[in-house]
Amino acid sequence: MPGASKVILIAVSALVFGRPIVALASPVTDADLRGKTICWSNGGIRNTYGKDGSFDSNLIGHGTWRLVADRLTEDGDHGVYAFTISKEGRTFHMYGRAPGNTLVEVWGHYCN
Repeated sequence: MPGASKVILIAVSALVFGRPIVALASPVTDADLRGKTICWSNGGIRNTYGKDGSFDSNLIGHGTWRLVADRLTEDGDHGVYAFTISKEGRTFHMYGRAPGNTLVEVWGHYCN
C-alpha cells in the first residue's frame, strides 16, 4: 500500500472509530534478529537468534535459524517451525504453523 494511502486510511479509521485500526507493520531484517533474544507472548518462550545462525529456544531446543524475506524458519531439536514475521514499532508479530499443523500467532519484544 503506498504511503499516502496508509495515511488516508489511518485518518479515516481515526475519524470513524476514534483511533487508527491499521497496523503499520514493517519488515524484519537480519539485523533485527541476529545476536538478539526475543521473549514471546506464548508462555515465557525465549528465542535466541545467534550471530552465527545458531538458534536456542526453551521451547524448540537448539538448532539453526534463517530469515528469507518475511519468512523465519527455526529448525530445532523439537521440529522445524516456519513463520511469517513482521514488526510494528518495537513489537514483533509472528504467525504460522507449528509441527502437527498447529496454528501459532505470537507477539514479542527484546528480552531485558
